[in-house]
Amino acid sequence: MHEYSVHCITNETRVAMEIRSAAEYWDVQLTVSSYTDVDGPLDHITPSQSDVAVIDVDLTAERTEELLEHLRVMRSVVIGSSGSEDQLSRAHALNGSEFLLKDEQGNYTILVPTLLRKLLRDEDREETIRDIIRSSEERYRSLIDALPDIVYKIDPNGYFTFVNRSVRMLGYEPTELIGRHFSTIVDESDIDRISRGTVLNKYRNHITGTENAPGLFDERRTGDRRTRNLEIRLQKRAEQEQNGDEPVIASLTSYGEITATGQYRSSVAQRYFMGTVGIIRNISERKRSQKRLRQLSFAIEQIETAVCIADWNSGVDYANPSFFRMNEVHPEHVFDSRVAEILGGYLQEEQPGELEAALTGTHMWEADRIVWTRSGNSRWCWIRVYPVFDLEQQVSQYVLFQEDIGERKQRELELARASESHQEVLKVIHHRVAANLQTIFTGEPTREELHRRVTAQVYAHELMQQSGVFDRLNLVQYLNGLADAVFSNVSTRGRIRPTFSELVLEINVALPLALAATECLGVLWPPTGAHTATFTVDLEEREKHALHIRHSGDDPFAGSASMSGAQAVIETLLAHVDGELQHAEGEIQLSFRSSQSTSGE
Repeated sequence: MHEYSVHCITNETRVAMEIRSAAEYWDVQLTVSSYTDVDGPLDHITPSQSDVAVIDVDLTAERTEELLEHLRVMRSVVIGSSGSEDQLSRAHALNGSEFLLKDEQGNYTILVPTLLRKLLRDEDREETIRDIIRSSEERYRSLIDALPDIVYKIDPNGYFTFVNRSVRMLGYEPTELIGRHFSTIVDESDIDRISRGTVLNKYRNHITGTENAPGLFDERRTGDRRTRNLEIRLQKRAEQEQNGDEPVIASLTSYGEITATGQYRSSVAQRYFMGTVGIIRNISERKRSQKRLRQLSFAIEQIETAVCIADWNSGVDYANPSFFRMNEVHPEHVFDSRVAEILGGYLQEEQPGELEAALTGTHMWEADRIVWTRSGNSRWCWIRVYPVFDLEQQVSQYVLFQEDIGERKQRELELARASESHQEVLKVIHHRVAANLQTIFTGEPTREELHRRVTAQVYAHELMQQSGVFDRLNLVQYLNGLADAVFSNVSTRGRIRPTFSELVLEINVALPLALAATECLGVLWPPTGAHTATFTVDLEEREKHALHIRHSGDDPFAGSASMSGAQAVIETLLAHVDGELQHAEGEIQLSFRSSQSTSGE
């Protein structure tokens, strides 16, 4: 085991005692020498004879700097009373000493061994650096080149003196960068942020401390103040940029993460800065992952679906705002509870056990359930629970989704009711069609009359199909298209002109009335002695509604045996709507009764 030597230059004997006691506790071999004046250490101590010194500025007074100059490369702990702060600061600036203020009770002596131990560890680190530098250069290069991270060394002016093969990720060969400034591989917008020449001017006359110390690419500091985890953007060579590659995001750390970034050559006379050693770790994938996580997190925070992540014991680890809003709970109540406790008491009595089983099981579970809120309202919710497995295929977490599906359930109910209604309507249509088919064969009709009657019925059903409404028929729409749909095969042109804007009737009324109107127009079509005729259809609303079909000819039903079949069909159809047929010269009237209709003049 390595033996360290410590020289105590103080008239406080407890300091040496505390150091020896701590060394026994730490199982560290220390040789402790005590001096009560300045001349003794100046005459007998050389830096090669000691690892560390403890100096009391109250004893050494104005000769403190002389003593530190003598022990130039020796690490030291400088102690002093209140009022000696200036001497402590100068000592720290001279050789990086650790310093400690005395207290009136003398308890400071307990802290001296701790500071010594820190200094000795720093000494071990420095020795490690020296061992690496003294190692075979070939072995050093082989080791460095095997690393996936970029390892570099720059001189005091920022020019590369070494870079390993991992720099090829930027499109460079190591030999291309030797002698070039580090700004060659750094994105232009980052140079002022990481370059010593610009950064230190901003921090002049400011004490940052270890935590807030700025990070530098061309670092000179060592120990705890070295640059660590400084994120920079590295610029690939131009030809790769032309291919659309994005800049690489990297993390700058000191070599090995435990050695100083600044590299120095030390001697008795001086401490000479030789350059900077650093490692650049490519964290592009990590940055992309972080970006995706931020996007995912933002999306989950915004969606209306409630999301809750629970640990293996179903305790809540995360919940998005929709979860709090949907269940009317506050975050402070959620994160101290289990999911089953939050939701279980607000499900139907027989259902909490299902949720509890899902949050302790190994399979996905989902269901539509009624959930009550704290205010007493209820809603239909879709709930799904996913188990999340770790690398050992053990459940590590559960993800629960909860969505308000009240509107969907309402639509499903409406669709079910509509389906039932459609079924009833289809039954009515079926019976009505069957009855009307029997009617159209009344009176031994001709082939043309049968064609007209069937076509009229088909046309009425086509209009219902187009509108998507099967329990009603717009009689005006039917009449407007009747000439083209039913009488298109008649050479003589005619036109039907309803004088009212709309007449929507229940199918039980509309279909018989439409077929009766068609039959009336059939006996008038084509009009006698006219190439073109207009049939005006008026609507009269009294106790019974009446359609008036006005024409320019004689009464087609008066004294005509050939019209008896058509008249029988019309009267049979009107009987279904509690109506009757009236006819005279120039006008036919079809009366009907309907309790539900929508009409407009």
